[in-house]
Amino acid sequence: MCRPVGAAAVKCLVAVFAAAAGVAAVTRHPVTVVVSFDGFRPDYIKPNVTPHMARFQKESAAPPYMRSTFPTKTFVNHFTMATGMYSDKHGVLDNYMFDKHYDTMHYTYEQFHYDDSVVPIWIHNEINGDGRYSGVMMWQDPI
Repeated sequence: MCRPVGAAAVKCLVAVFAAAAGVAAVTRHPVTVVVSFDGFRPDYIKPNVTPHMARFQKESAAPPYMRSTFPTKTFVNHFTMATGMYSDKHGVLDNYMFDKHYDTMHYTYEQFHYDDSVVPIWIHNEINGDGRYSGVMMWQDPI
């Protein structure tokens, strides 16, 4: 990984955790921060190549491995992580979906959101109430 990309990743992580620290100061509930690096295999993290990411992984709760769901598309896998459901349950099968009615490809909230029982973790958090809040950055759609 080249230095500019590594520096940008570190700045992004610092911003995320600074925001999380601010949230932790105003809530009595545990704070969860999920960071996803699309297409970034675990074996890419090496102390001599990506030292900041290696340290981040070492000092945080990081899974020892992750297994992609099928089909192995970004939105399918992110939706699986967010809902805890496989694609046969949440219905997202690709990054884009073809709409026969409009004869177009879609990548919108409305296209994917057709089942109110499919709820991502941040909505579950807020439904639990009691002063629980969620924030989402760079998610495909707000759901």
